[in-house]
Amino acid sequence: MSLQSRKATEGDIGFILGLYEKSGFSYAWESSGRKFDMGYVGDSIRSALSRDSVEIITEVGKDVGCIWYGKRKDHFGNDYGNIEIMLVDNGHHGKGIGTDLIKCATERFRSAGVHDVRLLVLGANGRARDLYKRLGFEDFAHVMRKTV
Repeated sequence: MSLQSRKATEGDIGFILGLYEKSGFSYAWESSGRKFDMGYVGDSIRSALSRDSVEIITEVGKDVGCIWYGKRKDHFGNDYGNIEIMLVDNGHHGKGIGTDLIKCATERFRSAGVHDVRLLVLGANGRARDLYKRLGFEDFAHVMRKTV
């Protein structure tokens, strides 16, 4: 597999939003009673382009995925690496691309002196949860919500 990455640009936002749509992420989010606003997601990605690492992953010259990650501070002032999104085109699942993306991001955090890496995954996304556990991620916190 010949994967390469490049820094995402404003012109890639449509591709990234398309990955969101194809992934079923918006359905999973909305089925939990939450509004999913693609315009808001696009604006969030746009602002992240100058602040964080947003990369497009290509295989033999074809865009096949993206990863967005950056350094954050928790409520106690401790640095941690946060993986915001990791999306792989449905036709490229099962090729190890997600594994390579997560390993690459965690190595970049490690080389920058950041040793705590976090991500958020929907409970219903068993495939992603299994991947993250295989890569050494552990349950850290549980987000609880109540609709009132």
